[in-house]
Amino acid sequence: TKEGLLQAHNQAALNLKAHLERLKGNTKKSLVLCVEARSALLDPTYDGIIHANNLGLVYASAGKKHLALHSVAKAVRQLSSVTSTNCFRVDGTAQRADHKWAVLFNASIL
Repeated sequence: TKEGLLQAHNQAALNLKAHLERLKGNTKKSLVLCVEARSALLDPTYDGIIHANNLGLVYASAGKKHLALHSVAKAVRQLSSVTSTNCFRVDGTAQRADHKWAVLFNASIL
């Protein structure tokens, strides 16, 4: 639906803004944007993985390693419950991006 598409674009924009604020060193604003993106979730399982991964990155850049590890571990736990076949439709076309490698990379560098 058109409403769902707009909500997905809103969530993507909020995640992008949060990432840019994190890169600028504005951790507090980045956390606020992550929380706003969390409220726009369409698929709680898949989008929850992205949210936990983003929080892990924000906490790591703020120097809060324990919170970062907790968030990334949550993303990895949620990722293990989602099979890779969920990323594809029956006809083989991609229905969503597979962020498995990004989450695992972030877990490895913390």
